[in-house]
This record gives sequence, structure tokens and C-alpha cells, in this order.
Amino acid sequence: MAERGYTGYAKKDFSNVKSYVHGNFDALAFDNGELQCLGKSFLFSKQEYRLQHELIGPASYELAFVNNTQKKQVLDVMLYKNKVHVKNRMVLNPRAIIWYKTTLKDNEVGRIVILSRMNLPRPVVFRLSQSSFDVFHG
Repeated sequence: MAERGYTGYAKKDFSNVKSYVHGNFDALAFDNGELQCLGKSFLFSKQEYRLQHELIGPASYELAFVNNTQKKQVLDVMLYKNKVHVKNRMVLNPRAIIWYKTTLKDNEVGRIVILSRMNLPRPVVFRLSQSSFDVFHG
């Protein structure tokens, strides 16, 4: 069984209104009690993936990466914020999820670039601020 529908998320602190996001193409599903990869899971040489969203503060961002392969994968997540470059190396276990979190202050802007051998290291992005909440694909 696999569900590729939309999932709604809400921040109950200030609203019951939900933000929705759909599953990744290369998601994981249960099949007769076992985790299965949906779609192809092939590896490229190291590729660059640019998050298709500019990070804007004040806000906290949480990015969820899924490793749908049967091997450990390495992600280099680079944050470019106010002309400063911060690199985080993250190792994803097979068929697992890992989180990357960052916070931007008022008037800060940032970009995320991901280097990986995974075919699509596109995260699900959660943006949290004092007065709003959103979830979307990067």
C-alpha cells in the first residue's frame, strides 16, 4: 500500500488552518509489512540541488530529507546567509529521514544548496514564524 496524497500540518498555537504538502516521487511505502522504495533509486555522481525557496527571517526552517536507497548517503547542506557560507555534512542511513534546522533573524535572507549523489535530494520544508506556519517541497 502506498499513499501519495496530501498531508496536512498545522501549528495549533495560533490556528487550526492546515498547510498541505504531497509525497515525494521516490518515497517509501509499506508493502506486506516491509519498507519498499517507490520509483527508481539510482545514484548519480555528486550533483547540486538548489532549494527553490529563499529563506526569509524572522523564521525557523526545518528541512526533512528522505533516503529511499539501501545504502548510506551523504548530504552536504550549505547555507548562504548574509554572505556567510556554512556547510553541514549529514549522513542518512538507508531508508531513513534526517532533519536540518536553521533560524534566521529579522531582515536575514538565506539560500540552501545541497550536494549529494541521490537522484533528488529535495526536502520537505517547514517554515515557522511567530504568526504563521507553512510546509512545502523545496
